Amino acid sequence: MTWRSFIKKPKVFEYLSVQDFLRDYYEYRKSLNEKFSYDKWSEELNLKGRSLLRLIVTKKRSISDSIIDLFCRQLFESEIEKEYFCHLVLYSQSKSVEEKKTAGRKLTSLLRVHVEKYEISNKKHFLSQTLIPRLYSLLDNEKVEKNPKSLSKLLGVSIEEIVQALSLLQDLKLVQNFEGEYLCNPGAFAVKLDLGDKDLLRFHREALQDSIRAQSLPVDLRRYRSSVALLSQKQWHEILEKFDNVVSQYLELGQLDTSDAQRLFQMNINIHAVSEEVI
Repeated sequence: MTWRSFIKKPKVFEYLSVQDFLRDYYEYRKSLNEKFSYDKWSEELNLKGRSLLRLIVTKKRSISDSIIDLFCRQLFESEIEKEYFCHLVLYSQSKSVEEKKTAGRKLTSLLRVHVEKYEISNKKHFLSQTLIPRLYSLLDNEKVEKNPKSLSKLLGVSIEEIVQALSLLQDLKLVQNFEGEYLCNPGAFAVKLDLGDKDLLRFHREALQDSIRAQSLPVDLRRYRSSVALLSQKQWHEILEKFDNVVSQYLELGQLDTSDAQRLFQMNINIHAVSEEVI
């Protein structure tokens, strides 16, 4: 049995690079038939230029609309897969930051429609410490070296703490250990958040304590804002809705590919009543 026997058919929704997806699809076909080649693939797609596919995969040629259509007809059955692939091409070939952001937002929107989230069975463990979601966020990033030593350095905690947290994520079936590297399992998950839940309250309490400790960070790595305003019940709910939109935009930005150096930032939004009703 060769290493090719373990290759699974790639899922387009798991990619943010069209070239990576096409390369993995080629390797998948090669694992099924060792005689499969770029020439054979070109024949299947009715492409005249036999070297065109190889140039596309190596980023030496862009993907035209006509070739996008050929890929969609061969590789995908559902309309959402085809739509995702089209926007993946736009995202991968964007010439400007704004074009990339626009395509990235569309990819994120399509993922929300496609991915069925499963609920974590033991949310108490996931919410047991703020380190857990931070660690998972790093593991979900392609740039990060996914071994305990590198993760320990990035998050500023001991290797022992990282190993314990990784073990917990494995128990929750969110990550797997692959030859010393910890990789996120495909798919998405949800943590059921009931207002007033003691586990959730404990998590937020720890996050607030982290925010207080962050006062010692350089000014360009932290921000605090405070304000007071009289609000009706209707206005209160309008503000909450706007906060939800801000959080969604914050998460979408974190999913966009960038060549710039990045840090993991935590945002805590707190708003609460400080007076009785004014009638």
